Amino acid sequence: MLFRSVTGMISKAVRDAVVEGARVVGGDYIGFVGDSVYSDAHDKNSAALELAERLGASNYDILILICGKDATDDEANDLCDRLEKMCKRADVIMINGGQPIYDYIMILE
Repeated sequence: MLFRSVTGMISKAVRDAVVEGARVVGGDYIGFVGDSVYSDAHDKNSAALELAERLGASNYDILILICGKDATDDEANDLCDRLEKMCKRADVIMINGGQPIYDYIMILE
C-alpha cells in the first residue's frame, strides 16, 4: 500500500515576487509546499484554507495543524473549526507548536 503525506506552511511574504508564475505580494500570507506557492491572502487563515483546498485536504484521513507563535488562540480555533467542516473525512488535530517563522504548518496524511 502506498502512503502519501504532504507538509504545507503558511508564512508572511517579506517582499513582492513571482514564484513559478504565482504572484506574491509582500506583507501577505502565503501557503506553500517546498518551492511551490499555492495561496496568497491578506490574512493567515484565508491563506491556510486556500492551501488546504488546493492540496485536496478533504481527501486525507489526518490533518495536523501546528500553530506558530503569531497565531492567536482565536485565529487557531477558528481555522481548526473551518478545516473540520471542510475536511469531514479527516481527523483534524491542532497542536500549539510556538514556532517563530511559520504561522501554521499543515501536515496531511
